[in-house]
Amino acid sequence: YPGAKNVLGGIFYTTILNRLIPNFWEEAPVERHIKGIQIFLLSETNAVSIGVESEEHNKPPYNNSFTVSRAKFDQWYAKKAEEAGAFLITNTVVDDLLWENNKVVGVKARGGEGDIYADVVIAADGVNSLLAQKAGLRKDFRPRQVSLGIKEVIELPREVIEERFHLSGNEGVELKYMAGDATKGIWGGGNIYTNLESLSVVVWVALESLMERKLKVTELMEQFKDHPFVRNYIKGGKTVEYQAHLAPDGGYDFTPKYYTHGLLVVGDAARFLNASIHYEGTNFAMASGEAAANT
Repeated sequence: YPGAKNVLGGIFYTTILNRLIPNFWEEAPVERHIKGIQIFLLSETNAVSIGVESEEHNKPPYNNSFTVSRAKFDQWYAKKAEEAGAFLITNTVVDDLLWENNKVVGVKARGGEGDIYADVVIAADGVNSLLAQKAGLRKDFRPRQVSLGIKEVIELPREVIEERFHLSGNEGVELKYMAGDATKGIWGGGNIYTNLESLSVVVWVALESLMERKLKVTELMEQFKDHPFVRNYIKGGKTVEYQAHLAPDGGYDFTPKYYTHGLLVVGDAARFLNASIHYEGTNFAMASGEAAANT
């Protein structure tokens, strides 16, 4: 089903969505709107932090920042696409492109779907896009060009979350941990995002540094969760879900060509990611999808 394999760190930036579906939060299955952020710099036993909150973020459009569960949200959004005329095929794998006269004219799918023809194919198959590679639009990436993120969803009662993070109603916050002991000196960081009845706990690291240090990202996650300035936020919680995702850090030399005759590339496949403190990708994916639809 839509969203079954999609991964979002925690915050869905909704500038594009609100333009496509005004006031979407009135019907979409969002979790909490983000009213503030607190940033920590960590050592083994100490922390320096700075925070920003605004009461304006409790008013529409809520700073265009929400926590969501992709498994819930994507099903709602896919239904919106179907209502607009899209035909949705799930539980299938696309193995190759179909070509005629040096133009992409469709895709080759496994199972009963077989060959599917289209006027234009839009490749949105992630950072290691096989379709962009088969079309000759991207090279193999190197470890320094991607980051690895892992995520645990930790279940906690709603009232515990709101008391622990000083929230009311559907307010939410992000805790961001950077530098030092957050990831044992590896370039990366950690995050805690508040959902209605769970926390999203994320650790992300540069893949090349992780390989050079011969560390397991699962070990970094356990160390992060046990840090004195992390564990009290998640204590008493139950891990109910694990996720992992490669994200395109790259740079200009990692940017693929965005098109060939009959094919456009969008989202992570096109390296549309704000690889900064925010790691904003979903908003860029939607913007590039909208641009592809209008092309």
